[in-house]
Amino acid sequence: MEIRLSVRGLVEFILRSGDIDNRIHAVSADSMQEGSRIHRMIQKSMGTDYHAEVPLAYKKSFDKYDLIIEGRADGILDRFFGMRPGPASRKAVMSQGKSTTQQKQQEEEPTISQQKPREETTASQQKQQEEPTSSQQKQQEEPTISQQKPREEPTASQQKQQEEPTSSQQKQQEEPTISQQKPQDKPTAPQLQKIHVEKPVLVIKSESPNADVLTDGLSGEQIHADIQSGARTFAAEISGDCIPLIDEIKGTYRELARMREAVPVHLAQAKCYAAMYLMNNDCKRISVRLTYCNMDTDERRYFDSEYTDDEILGWFDDLIMQFRKWADFECEWNSIRTASIKKTSFPFPYREGQKDLAAAVYRTIVHQKKLFLQAPTGTGKTISTVFPTVKAMGEGKLSRIFYLTAKTITRTVAEEAFETLRKSQGLRMKTVTITARDKACFLGEEQRDCNPVVCPYAKGHFDRVNDAIYALMTNEDSFDREKIAEYARRYTVCPFEMALDMSLVSDGIICDYNYVFDPFVYLRRFFADGNRHDYCFLVDETHNLLDRGRDMYSACLRKESFLELKRSIKDYHPRIASHLDKCNKSLLELKRSMKLTKSGDLSQAAADSRTLSESKSTVRAQNTGIGSGIAASSRPLSGSAGDYDGYRVYESIDSFIQPLERLSSIISAYLEDHDQGPMRDEILQFYFDISRFLTIYDLIDDHYVIYGETDDEGSFVLRLSCVDPSRNLSRCMAKGLSTILFSATLLPVQYYKKLLGGTPEDFEIYARSVFDPSRLGIFIGSDVTSRYSRRSDTMYRKIAMYIDSVIRAKRGNYIVFFPSHQFLDEVRTTYEDEFLDTDDTELLIQSSFMTEEARESFLDRFSAGNDIDLSGLIHMDIEITEDKSVLGFCVMGGIFSEGIDLKNDSLIGVIIVGTGIPMVCNEREILRNYFDEKGVDGFDYAYRYPGMNKVLQAAGRVIRTESDLGVALLLDDRFLGYGYKSLFPREWKGYKTVTTNSVKNDITRFYSGFQG
Repeated sequence: MEIRLSVRGLVEFILRSGDIDNRIHAVSADSMQEGSRIHRMIQKSMGTDYHAEVPLAYKKSFDKYDLIIEGRADGILDRFFGMRPGPASRKAVMSQGKSTTQQKQQEEEPTISQQKPREETTASQQKQQEEPTSSQQKQQEEPTISQQKPREEPTASQQKQQEEPTSSQQKQQEEPTISQQKPQDKPTAPQLQKIHVEKPVLVIKSESPNADVLTDGLSGEQIHADIQSGARTFAAEISGDCIPLIDEIKGTYRELARMREAVPVHLAQAKCYAAMYLMNNDCKRISVRLTYCNMDTDERRYFDSEYTDDEILGWFDDLIMQFRKWADFECEWNSIRTASIKKTSFPFPYREGQKDLAAAVYRTIVHQKKLFLQAPTGTGKTISTVFPTVKAMGEGKLSRIFYLTAKTITRTVAEEAFETLRKSQGLRMKTVTITARDKACFLGEEQRDCNPVVCPYAKGHFDRVNDAIYALMTNEDSFDREKIAEYARRYTVCPFEMALDMSLVSDGIICDYNYVFDPFVYLRRFFADGNRHDYCFLVDETHNLLDRGRDMYSACLRKESFLELKRSIKDYHPRIASHLDKCNKSLLELKRSMKLTKSGDLSQAAADSRTLSESKSTVRAQNTGIGSGIAASSRPLSGSAGDYDGYRVYESIDSFIQPLERLSSIISAYLEDHDQGPMRDEILQFYFDISRFLTIYDLIDDHYVIYGETDDEGSFVLRLSCVDPSRNLSRCMAKGLSTILFSATLLPVQYYKKLLGGTPEDFEIYARSVFDPSRLGIFIGSDVTSRYSRRSDTMYRKIAMYIDSVIRAKRGNYIVFFPSHQFLDEVRTTYEDEFLDTDDTELLIQSSFMTEEARESFLDRFSAGNDIDLSGLIHMDIEITEDKSVLGFCVMGGIFSEGIDLKNDSLIGVIIVGTGIPMVCNEREILRNYFDEKGVDGFDYAYRYPGMNKVLQAAGRVIRTESDLGVALLLDDRFLGYGYKSLFPREWKGYKTVTTNSVKNDITRFYSGFQG
């Protein structure tokens, strides 16, 4: 077995220490590109003896596995590079093109070495990682155990780390291998010896563009250097043999004059490369250089140290041995898990069609495709997708399973599926549930702040977290919220950060969509390298991913926010205020170009957005200036009902992006140098907002529309709207081998397949319901509608009559779903005044904002046993009355229309008022016209399909088990049109049309057919 470990993963995991501190800011998205520029600039200036981006690898064999450590040195300066003889006393295995271990990488599961990305390093690394390294370069080659904190919640570790961009384009290119550079045969290596290493003497050098003499900042000793065209020669020699030098390059926004020493984790990385280089080259000494470069001024500072071969190799071996217990556990656990999977069988008798469903999931994984699965309630879709995926893992086809959900309740269902396999089949599989930071935090909302001053769990977190991880992973298999909280309290560490760490040692990860798809929150430890890994994504309630995907890849900025911050900080930070003013003026020009009108169409929207990628390159090429003005197209609403403000689609927003990028750079530099200060929190939050906007702007293509509009408060808002998220979502899914997308409501499947990144080669299945379709009565009210033009007191009264008739036909619990809170209130008033009998019906109303406790209390009234006889429990005589019907008034598409599981008599019917189509607004009209322009029915894509999904979800609340019996009443005559009937699931083909006069008798006859 091979366990692969990156250099960065090794040093950042074993050597991490210190606090979580959110007061250290995260750098902007473009700092990574700037860091790449710095790397290229320095590497090109170093002369012919300097070799950039050198891949190195070392293999150490233990009893049952080989530990492979690999990485890429930013630069090696060696006059005799590729010509030195291999050492006679040491044997080494260096990377030689595509090695056997590299070929097996897809077969072996990702290891603990592929773990913590730099987004989550330690407090001690906070200052370290402010100076970014080749992040995209190193991430691709070295997914690391220290890659932890997702961007959504920048911690101290993440913030300074992410300023260490790297030469991403260089790393993405084909890597020249050591074998190409050193043709001679390479001997193999014996065990390294542990040797105590004295702290090296660091030579600190500082270079400015006009300097010809460099001064040692510590001792004052002058060090002369030859500077010719940016190249540097090193004259130190031992016995006539030039000492090789390992160069580690870091970009930073810090003032270099304040740096007194190299950051320890950076030095450790360079020392690892030095050790790996020594093992294949006969040298008695080696130099290590940390090159820090200010990304604003290009000023450089060097920290040099020199080691003997015994010193560096002894230190490297000691580092490896500290990691050994983690590698030992991984090797042992892999065998235990695989053996248990092979013995695991499906935990229940197969229902009709369920075996075929599980087989389809397995085949999809084998073929490395996507599967779009419409699985009605009762098909057991959770266990039917989890089980074959687990079996695929046992066959070595996968290394990790990501179970992705949109709601907490479906996460619970996933946990239960894995636990069922553990208890009934003896499955040994480690799973973690990642809970949102706010829900996981031990502190109250008012005290909540992730820094060592406020939170005892943040102080020294990284000093203790490795012990907490090891204890939990060696004692438990299920890392759910409760277990993580238990161990986090025991070791005094942050429970959220610990949950992220536990994902690194987990086989299954249960989490929100965000952790795979959101560009700001995704788990960088698994996905930052951009490469494809042997992961499988199980996407539950897939219909929710479409709108979530649009939100994740869209961004907006409000003009008034620039003015408000400027007014607040102008006395403290005049420079920042000045650049806020420049951005505000640019937005004002965009606002003035927008004319509010009600005619026209979006015929040029797609073409306008396609020009953006070209205009972006122009922006990047310009360093100063506001630009050449504004290019835009007026795109007001078409076909709208009511008085709606217009909007404007812009061909180019270069005039705004230029000052915004400059503002971002200035704020970044300020935050870098000030951990505290007046209005710092407000500046930091604003920095996050503009960083998000700039990051999304870099993604703009013909799947986007950029437009401006005036919001309800009269503020001008500039939006980057991802109208079609298919390309972005597809890129995320491409980081795994296979994706299973399933939902009870995935109709029409081609609509979801198109917008969620499916291809013609991907599979689709409509699973047969295991329930008797005749046990759900579908009734359509033909004499009512929710159309705006026909809303009136008369219509509200008809709907109230329908509700009363259904309840009188069969006593029981019902939920009525309305298109909006306003519509609900209109019908509620009429129903309470004319029909409600409080003696036999309890009316519950969904409010606009409900706490988690209020939601649970609402659902508890529908649960079995809410009519329990309490007299025996409280020892009082209580008059027993006949059970009341429970009637809930809710909003369609809200918290009670999907994800709730009310079985048996807890819910016997739903009444759905209207077709569920979204409110007409600028956003929906943008979608409608965009898809019209693409040659499909824009109304269907923007309104009908999303609305019908809400209807199907609401109707799906009724039948939850094979013994359930109930009705779904659809109140809108539009359901009788072909456009809607074509979207009905096949189980609804027996629907019946009713009126206010006939509905009571029709429902009574439906129930009578099942009596006796």
